[in-house]
Amino acid sequence: VVSGPVVGMEYPMMVFAADGDPISNMLELVIAHELGHEWYPMMIGSKESAHPFMDEGFDTYITSYAVESYSGSNGLLNKDFAEKYSWMNFPDNTERLFEQRLYLMEARSGKGSAIMSHPYSIPPSDVGVMAYMKPGAVQVMLEDVLGKETFNAAMLEYYNRWKFKHPSAQDYFNTIEDVAGRNLEWFWNEWFEEKWMLDIAVTHVRNDEENGRWKTTVGLENVEPAKMPAMLELRLADGTSRSVRFPETLWDRSNRAEFVVDSLPAKAVNVVVDPKMMLADVDRMNNSWRMPRVEFDYGFNVINKLLYPLDAYRINFAPSIGFNLRDGLELGASINGSSMSVDNNTTIASRYGTRSGIPDFEASYSTPLRSLSPALSVSARAFRLDGRSGGNVNLQAFIDGYTDLTDYFRHSLTITAGISTITVNDRRYLDEQTEWADGTLVSGSLAMTYRRNYANGAYVINLTNEFGMPASAFVYGKTTAEIKTVNAVSGGFVIRTRAMIGISDGNVPAQSAYSLTQATPVERFDSWLFRTPIVGRTFRSHWARPGGGNLMLAHDTIPSRVLAFNAYVTHSMLAAFADYGSVYDNAAKKFGSPFFDAGAGLDFRLGGGNVFGIGMESFGVSLLFPIYVKDPSRPNDKELAYRWKLIFGTRL
Repeated sequence: VVSGPVVGMEYPMMVFAADGDPISNMLELVIAHELGHEWYPMMIGSKESAHPFMDEGFDTYITSYAVESYSGSNGLLNKDFAEKYSWMNFPDNTERLFEQRLYLMEARSGKGSAIMSHPYSIPPSDVGVMAYMKPGAVQVMLEDVLGKETFNAAMLEYYNRWKFKHPSAQDYFNTIEDVAGRNLEWFWNEWFEEKWMLDIAVTHVRNDEENGRWKTTVGLENVEPAKMPAMLELRLADGTSRSVRFPETLWDRSNRAEFVVDSLPAKAVNVVVDPKMMLADVDRMNNSWRMPRVEFDYGFNVINKLLYPLDAYRINFAPSIGFNLRDGLELGASINGSSMSVDNNTTIASRYGTRSGIPDFEASYSTPLRSLSPALSVSARAFRLDGRSGGNVNLQAFIDGYTDLTDYFRHSLTITAGISTITVNDRRYLDEQTEWADGTLVSGSLAMTYRRNYANGAYVINLTNEFGMPASAFVYGKTTAEIKTVNAVSGGFVIRTRAMIGISDGNVPAQSAYSLTQATPVERFDSWLFRTPIVGRTFRSHWARPGGGNLMLAHDTIPSRVLAFNAYVTHSMLAAFADYGSVYDNAAKKFGSPFFDAGAGLDFRLGGGNVFGIGMESFGVSLLFPIYVKDPSRPNDKELAYRWKLIFGTRL
């Protein structure tokens, strides 16, 4: 075992492992995993480029048990760290269930591939789960089907039969069946050939007394196509429990069945499917007859959010703080609840202004609509924040796909429909009084975002239509179209461009009107940095949130129609930019004189994505110096001068 230049890498008789850390068991995990590769594929010469599950999948399985043997239920966190900071209420973080969680998050999102798919045909973002986590979880299920003793004997025979040889997937299947003495074609088909999911639900329980003993009839439903045997735990009224097992043949005739357990000393008060969580069941909220288990948590929920329980609805309590020039310091608390961090995600937060004595609150809810489609999700929000109140409801469909064998041709389509409302209750919170018109704004919106990746970059097309609803004080329409491109060129340079056109008519409220320099006030409201003044006016005049025409003007221009083009060249954190904009002259019936700016600065950004199943928003901050600015509306301003802008958000 060598301290090498990578986190972990295997070679015959030698492995690399990076330094450990005082928080996690990563060093032990990496060593166990890389040493496991001495068997798979170093001694059993399977072909990883054709069937990675025979390498990484088998190794993931043995790694999880090695770490569990070493660290117990704290498979991920260093036991000394976990003991020292036990007040943070860390959940159990067994390595086996952590690996299963990563597969379940992928499957529940509608993604994933069959294990037997060739790696070149698997979307690159799915390769890790399909090569490591899914086959690792499937090995655990095979162990549950065969029993630990038979499974171990079968894997030992596979080793002895195929060491120093080059087995195929079928050789593995045949070896397991030879030792088990049974036909497992059904198992190989649903877990290796297909990309089916498993979801066993308890539908009803009936207790009948017969001669002083109890007979319990358990109603079960197999919601998804995969069909598995499972353990049932019956918890009885006398405080005892009984574990029984039903076979996979229970589902031979229908996806609904009843299983009878008789001669019980007391009636069943609850029934749980797969209490040890050996099966990769995509929805354990229906595995129990009674209400699903609820787990309480407290603190800022950073680590715990990555370790959500698979069989419980977790409710987190945390402090909540804020600040603005009107309220001063705001103190309060938030309550967040969800299952698997994404389903039925509910947040209720309230903060009290220490200076004004005015309470703020916010409540939100979001969940995927998997019963209709894994691509659909719904969200709702209600708030009273910094002098404004309102809410919104959104329905979103996200569809992605691949048109070739590599990630260069990934494309995705997001369609969103929503209704929102917002009203100013207290104008003392406003940054600029002219940016918010009085009256209730009720707006509808339809938006489409299409993204396409290619060899050295990507382009994104956004189309949005916003309009005043009948209950609104404002009757208007806005249509916005933009296209963004990003291209990596030689020498580490990245070129980004954006072309945008916006057309509005009617009684457009100031809070939703186009800006030549930044996002609208309604869009800025969603960020606490821009919702209400938190720093002095002089400093505020130098910062902006990306949007609108994205120009670097000293004073904004609010047009009914706007046209803009932005170009951005970055190398590491260095950036150079140039922007063009024009506004529509209603009198002349054409776009007027152009606005220009150009300069350089520093750009820092973190891309969004999915970390352990948790959606992470992209983040960007830029310090830019628009040395050249031509503003036709201010002809007396110097075109060349020292200026600076702090941009919170990703410009292009």
